[in-house]
Amino acid sequence: MFCQACGSRNRDDAVFCENCGARLDKGEPEIPVQAQTPPVYGAQMQPMPVPPVPPASAPIETVYVKPVKPVEKWLILFIAEVAAAVLALIFLFHNAAKLFEASKIGERYFVAAANGDWREAYRMLEVEESGFIKLVFEAHSRMLIGAQMICPRATDMIGELATAIANG
Repeated sequence: MFCQACGSRNRDDAVFCENCGARLDKGEPEIPVQAQTPPVYGAQMQPMPVPPVPPASAPIETVYVKPVKPVEKWLILFIAEVAAAVLALIFLFHNAAKLFEASKIGERYFVAAANGDWREAYRMLEVEESGFIKLVFEAHSRMLIGAQMICPRATDMIGELATAIANG
């Protein structure tokens, strides 16, 4: 049995359509629209009469629509400038994030240190005024065995560290 509403096939004992839920008629079985054979065109076809169009009962009302103002050129330019500025900021922040990653800063620091360019190395670490010192101790005896210094006055501290290493 086919549904009269959606044309889907249902069981013969169904009361409602399984697809759309419409009530199924138990009358004569209908063939779905897809399965119908198209009419044969030719000499046996009669033209259908066209019903006359009734005259309009009410006069046609004229509706006036307010014309739309064109967008001014300065507004288009302003929107284009704002869009360009936003895209430029996105591009700059994206590239700046890549440029200032910790791995990139470390790489540039070690390249500068290997080349002896300590000013650039300090600039990478932002320690020109304060600096830092890393002390290296032996694990089992906890004795000072070395140090790494990055500061503006590291040469003044080498003697102090050498004394500390010698005296344990």
